Amino acid sequence: VSALRRLLQRLPPKFPVPVVCLAESHATLAGHLAAESGLDVRWAEAGKPIEGERVYLSPPGRTPLVVEGRRISLAPYGPESHALRPQDRFLQSVATHYGARALSIVLGGFEDDGVAGARAMKESGGTVLVLDRATDAYWGMAEPIVRAGACDRVLGADEVGEALRAWFTPCDVRQCAELQFELGALLDSALRSSGTAIGTVQLLDPATDFLHIVVHRGFDKPVLDRFNVISADDETACA
Repeated sequence: VSALRRLLQRLPPKFPVPVVCLAESHATLAGHLAAESGLDVRWAEAGKPIEGERVYLSPPGRTPLVVEGRRISLAPYGPESHALRPQDRFLQSVATHYGARALSIVLGGFEDDGVAGARAMKESGGTVLVLDRATDAYWGMAEPIVRAGACDRVLGADEVGEALRAWFTPCDVRQCAELQFELGALLDSALRSSGTAIGTVQLLDPATDFLHIVVHRGFDKPVLDRFNVISADDETACA
């Protein structure tokens, strides 16, 4: 949940696609995540269509599944019931109904459950990212997926939010995921050379004369929301 909290806090307020989360939940979690992130976080409800600009959280003791019509079904057991392989069933249902349009981010979980689901995602053309050992408090789920070759990339905690923004935002060069990763590596190198932990890379859109933050390190959500897109003649250090 702590990794999920950090991820949601890095997303823009009107993130355009649905985010469906399988996580062990308590009764107040949806409200807390909504207040912290500014996103529309709600409990997944059986029979409801999955819509953009919303975050669907698995209710306590339930596992969300995607069914025909891209609607939600709820299995009568939660992600803690690992003998019933909830991660596999969840990922397989996403792969079936979203195919190559799906992105799965594995933040943690239980030993072995999730490998078959990650394979199904890959076979359907989807993308699977996993949180690396250094920043994942529960590496048990990610390690078997990596060993099985069922993931596309292993990311640090700060990179996960950037990856999600990159995959599902307007498709131009500023939002190219691979460009973001390469610029992130460049920014990390510059920060090490200068001995600081805070910085951004901005790209100028010559058609509009606006500066766009492409990658960043060390800034919290309010700062990013304020300076994500600014005019080049804005009276700030970023401009």
